[in-house]
Amino acid sequence: MLQPVQLLFAYIFILGLFVGSFLNALIDRLATGESLVTSTRSHCDSCQKKLKAFDLV
Repeated sequence: MLQPVQLLFAYIFILGLFVGSFLNALIDRLATGESLVTSTRSHCDSCQKKLKAFDLV
């Protein structure tokens, strides 16, 4: 059975993955000059094809 400290570390790790992914997208959009509020869906940088939710996982 997992100890409470191990569960806390697991939750912090997963939260860190979410925050890191969000910050990566934010920095990428700022670098390319895209709007953060009225931006379109995620797309491929080379062909501009819109990405589906499954492609983002």
